[in-house]
Amino acid sequence: MTAAPPPPRFIRVPQSTLWSLARGGGGAAAVRMLRETQRSKTLLMTRAAVESAVRHGHPEAHLAMRGYRTLRTMSVRAPAHTRRVLDSPHTGLWALRTLQAVERGQPLPPGGLTDVIARAGGTPRPGIEAESGGLWMSLRVDGLAGGYRPDTTPDDELRLDRWRADIAAGWQILVRHHRPVAEEFAAAMSVLVPVRRKGDGHFSATLRHAFGMLIMSRPPDGKRAALTFAHELMHAKLSAIMDLFLLVEPGVTELFHAPWRPDPRPASALLQGIYAHLGVAAFWRRQARAERDAVARAEAQVEFVRWGDGAARAAAALLDRDVLTPVGARFVRQIAGELGRYLAEPVPAEIVTEARWRNEEHRRRVGGS
Repeated sequence: MTAAPPPPRFIRVPQSTLWSLARGGGGAAAVRMLRETQRSKTLLMTRAAVESAVRHGHPEAHLAMRGYRTLRTMSVRAPAHTRRVLDSPHTGLWALRTLQAVERGQPLPPGGLTDVIARAGGTPRPGIEAESGGLWMSLRVDGLAGGYRPDTTPDDELRLDRWRADIAAGWQILVRHHRPVAEEFAAAMSVLVPVRRKGDGHFSATLRHAFGMLIMSRPPDGKRAALTFAHELMHAKLSAIMDLFLLVEPGVTELFHAPWRPDPRPASALLQGIYAHLGVAAFWRRQARAERDAVARAEAQVEFVRWGDGAARAAAALLDRDVLTPVGARFVRQIAGELGRYLAEPVPAEIVTEARWRNEEHRRRVGGS
């Protein structure tokens, strides 16, 4: 096996940073630290994928080795280029899919590591940039949508221009009313995969082993775009945190009601939803204060209470079961404490009634207990 590229430096996550992240914040510096830990993870996964292909005598192992040698040479001659490659969400996806292919005796992912390196470090592909209040965000548009139906490609300038307008509108809202979230988003996200809507609703997702990749359908308006940025940022952050800390006890099989899903969820997936909806509740809490229209303000308040109350109840359910590790329990208590502070703020009684009615209607429809 060819020697590995120089490993990233040892990274220690201060407790104060972890608990700040648990409360939904952390700041751009914490997100950059999470990105650095993901770079280290991707390097380890890449090496493991190549070693596994060689060890199992996979017929395409030589292709993986060729790419790995390129990465090793590049790490010496062009370290900044190497960091861009390791920061690319596609590198982590390649490593994961290669490991899975070797284990299953299947062909390796098409293109190989060499193509992944070229894609990550080559000529920039058309993308989307937006600026507001002196803060820039830049997303490289990628038409590789995996199992999703792509809505546009980097070469479709007409549709890209429509996306640029939607993203810019969302970015303006995020920067103006949720600037700390915008700063974190700019530090975390680097690739946009535009996909078509599933049914009538808006769709968005992140992938556990592709830090920095945002998959989303075209938002109906700027407010939904801003909300999606805030929501998916939380998923990306928690995925990186869960790579560093074991939060849920291994082997837990119990399923839990989730106020935002039609199906019961395992503990780790519920924790992802709780954390994401801490961010959603915080978004609507700030947005309610920013709205000048009375109807829009009331709707924002309802959404704030609805998702804050739902996330708080789900957090209590996790804490009530023996499913979390000690650090996981403290992490969820930090979430619950932040939600408790939010929900202690005065809100008109009719807002609370409407929010709880929506949650109960959801529970009734899905049969949650």
